[in-house]
Amino acid sequence: MPEELPFDGFEMHWAGMIAALINALPHATNWPARWARGSWAQVHAFAFGAFGACWLERSKSAMAPNIGHTAGDVVEYAIVFRWVGFLQASQRRVLRTERSEGAEFDPWN
Repeated sequence: MPEELPFDGFEMHWAGMIAALINALPHATNWPARWARGSWAQVHAFAFGAFGACWLERSKSAMAPNIGHTAGDVVEYAIVFRWVGFLQASQRRVLRTERSEGAEFDPWN
């Protein structure tokens, strides 16, 4: 087996691919229940693990993959927080509309 895996003009060690596979394993927790979302999480985790291994080889420092992982987390949480804020705002709009029309307010409905 060759020591390096050629990919698009860049050669990466096989250890980087093994590390990417290990990075994808913890994301297998939702695989049996929701196979579509689980398989996307696996592909996503493997791809970002491969990017992290590539950044590690190019920069010769663990700081580059750490910064990349943190930036990805910040973007993910920003999207989730914005989505939750949007859902709460739309729910408040619905409640205000129901109250203004004279309908009875039922917080459990």
